[in-house]
Amino acid sequence: MRLFVAAGLPPSVRASVRDMRQRLSRHDASVRWVRDESLHVTVKFLGHAPPARVGAIEQDLASVAIPPFEVTVAGVGFFPNLRSPRVFWAGIVSDGLAELAEAVDRRMTRLGFRAEPRAFSPHLTLARNRGRRPIDLAFVQEAEPWREHEFGRFRTQRFALYESRLEAPGAVYAKIRAFALDGGAGKA
Repeated sequence: MRLFVAAGLPPSVRASVRDMRQRLSRHDASVRWVRDESLHVTVKFLGHAPPARVGAIEQDLASVAIPPFEVTVAGVGFFPNLRSPRVFWAGIVSDGLAELAEAVDRRMTRLGFRAEPRAFSPHLTLARNRGRRPIDLAFVQEAEPWREHEFGRFRTQRFALYESRLEAPGAVYAKIRAFALDGGAGKA
């Protein structure tokens, strides 16, 4: 199983992103948009794990006990840079999300997963380049007015363990189990 831990988004933020996507559609031939239902903020990518380990992962994630926190989704940008853009993203501002990432990383490292080598840098992946070529300059220019746009604010009260399945149309994410930020297990 290919696993990751993430925080979800409310319908209002998804709708705001969908509105931007519709407005950018004139120049989006060079990008493959992330489907609305797949939008999430990755807290930690675990990678491949045998199904037998899922129980221990769930148990450790259920013990995360931090208070709910505020998240703001604002601004857009490109990875790795504007000269060779390959990923189109929206920015995330939240101190609580960094605290959640640190707590999850500590617990998963104890289970044998690799510790995160870089500082946590939350973002919302919106689109990726098609094929091997960078995203078209016309798309980058069209996205400029969204550089400071706020897509929404919300209070996060849960996070989840997901499985990522690679299929022909792209990755498909299946929620395995949700966890309340106060340390209690939520509904899947």
